[in-house]
Amino acid sequence: MKKYLFSGAMIGALLIGAFPARAGSYEEDLRWSDFMARSSISRLGRMISARGDLQLRNIFNNTRFNIGPHGFANLSVSKDGSGHTVFVSAEYYLLVNYLADAALVASTRPGYQDCAMQYQLHLTRQLSQIKGSLASGGPGGRLTAPEEFSLGQRAICQDFHKYFPIEERLRNVRDKNLSSVLILGVLHEMGHIALGHQPVDYELTLRAISDDKRRMDEFLRLNTRSRQQEDEADLWATDKAIVLGATTFDIVNPTLINSFVVYTGIDCGSQPADSHTNGVARAENIINRYIYVMESVKRQPIEKVAKDFALQYVELAKKIRSSLSCR
Repeated sequence: MKKYLFSGAMIGALLIGAFPARAGSYEEDLRWSDFMARSSISRLGRMISARGDLQLRNIFNNTRFNIGPHGFANLSVSKDGSGHTVFVSAEYYLLVNYLADAALVASTRPGYQDCAMQYQLHLTRQLSQIKGSLASGGPGGRLTAPEEFSLGQRAICQDFHKYFPIEERLRNVRDKNLSSVLILGVLHEMGHIALGHQPVDYELTLRAISDDKRRMDEFLRLNTRSRQQEDEADLWATDKAIVLGATTFDIVNPTLINSFVVYTGIDCGSQPADSHTNGVARAENIINRYIYVMESVKRQPIEKVAKDFALQYVELAKKIRSSLSCR
């Protein structure tokens, strides 16, 4: 597989506020997201070159990036005889873009919070359906844009669609949120490489076990191992984001938190059957790690307004876990 090469045009492509509004059709949005994905990787490369430590530079320079429409919204890493490849799907970037747009409208237009939350739940169900279709050899499916979703949910989303595309004056905020999420996501995959994580092969392992109880026990054990690796990669990514200059508002990012919830939910009751820690806890872990590293390791006090903002989310996460009887 050919290593992704950066062209001169791509090197300067990702500038905050530089992206236009989404085109509207799914195919055009997907092409736009493919461009955005490539631009984001380029920007990350520039940041690592300028501010990254030796470990970051070595991993980035020796990793291939396979970017494009892959059929499913995801980031992943694999290894073959020639090294590691990070797969970056255009669908993932489009999903994050949809979440960022919906969150921005909900935060600037009072009364649309419930609509945005229902949209997140819709995306969670849609991702599960697409994944199931692909696993069974089906065609997968396309993601629903927030404005498209709102047209079918007029009771709670009345006129929500009228605020899309995002106004030009708001795109700086949207693009900054997007950039933070996308860069942290790629750093997470690089964390798997740095930490020497091995893929959890469910199919190969479980196929060799005939007894149902033993198979279930092994399935739960594999999930525990997977969650541990994912949590470790989250913390590694947070540490390296700090090296690259991440701020509190990059970490306590509504779009990042929403993406965690869409992918891994909030219900700790189903945790043993999941390969990832639930989304609320993942976000809480990252925020706590950021506060710890900045104040206890780097000895850099966080500005009071920013720290209060971070602690508000941590407190909210604790209340959610308590209401769900999470540990």
